[in-house]
Amino acid sequence: MNEYRLRALSQSEEESKRAIIRAKVVDAGKGDKTLYICNVGKSKARNLTVDMPNSEEIYASRPSFPQSYEELLPDSWREIRLLLAEGDGELTLSFEWEDGFRKNNKETQTIDL
Repeated sequence: MNEYRLRALSQSEEESKRAIIRAKVVDAGKGDKTLYICNVGKSKARNLTVDMPNSEEIYASRPSFPQSYEELLPDSWREIRLLLAEGDGELTLSFEWEDGFRKNNKETQTIDL
């Protein structure tokens, strides 16, 4: 095999072991929002923790953070209901999880509301 094929194979193997965590907010009407925590990767996320570092700045009816999930399978999600106040502009979330590639994955995502 040439070097290009070896790199492509290695990259494909790596991708198959990764969980990729993303969030999106969907408007449910009258200030109600649904926060979706999704695994868009190809591997199961284990010991997933979702935190909202700026939770005190968000005037909302929300569950307490951090939220923990034992696992999140590929192409699946968890829902968190939020009731936001007028003027809440953005939501910052941080994620920590394990997958088949690495034990200490960390990601931060900011979502415009």
